[in-house]
Amino acid sequence: MTQRHIAARLLWAGRHLIWRRADWNRVLFTDDSRFTVMLMEDYGFADCCIVEKNRFGGESVMVWGAIMGNRKTDLVFVQGNIDAQRYVADVLNAYALPFIRQHGPGETLMHDNARPHVARVTTQFLQQNNVNVMPWPAVSPDLNPIEHIWDQLGRKARAYHQIDNARDLTRALQQKLRNLPNALVLRYVTSMRRRIIACIHANGGPTRY
Repeated sequence: MTQRHIAARLLWAGRHLIWRRADWNRVLFTDDSRFTVMLMEDYGFADCCIVEKNRFGGESVMVWGAIMGNRKTDLVFVQGNIDAQRYVADVLNAYALPFIRQHGPGETLMHDNARPHVARVTTQFLQQNNVNVMPWPAVSPDLNPIEHIWDQLGRKARAYHQIDNARDLTRALQQKLRNLPNALVLRYVTSMRRRIIACIHANGGPTRY
C-alpha cells in the first residue's frame, strides 16, 4: 500500500462517512476468490484454505459472488482466467445484472479495480444498462464485507467436509453458501460504517478488518 493508495482510501472514506445503513443495503458488494485444496500460506489468511495435502501444488477453484443487504447471489465458478469479455458475459450479464434488476431500482454495483472490471467493454456494458458503479479505492479488501463471506465458507467447508479434490471443494462451497444465514450477511454489510471510521482513524492505512 503506497502513500497514493492511503490518500485515496482516506478520501473515499471521508466521502462515504455520511452514508446510512439504508444506503449500504443498496450496494451489491462483489468479489472473486480462489479456494484451494492445499494449505496456501501466502494467500493472506489460512482460513480460506481447505485441507493441507501438498505444499507444492493442489487443485483449486475460482469463484465469484455478491452480497447486498441480507441477500446473496449464487456462487459462479470460473474456469481458467477471466478477461473482460468473459466477465461481462458470464458474470455481469448472467448474474449481477439480473440480481440488481430484481432488487432495484437505485442499486449500486461495487467491484474492485481488477483489469477486467475497468476495461472499456465492461464500463460500456454497465453504462448501457444504467448500472450505478461505486468508485472503489485500490488495495482495499478490508473495506469489502464480502471478504468475510469467503472466510466463513472456507472455515465451514474445511470443518465439515472431506475435501480431496476440486469437485469435493465445489460441492462443499455451494452447500455452505446455501446454509449461510442471511442475518450473518446483513451483519457484515452493516459493518460498513465501522470500517469507514476505522479507515479514517488509521489515516487511510490498513484496518483490523
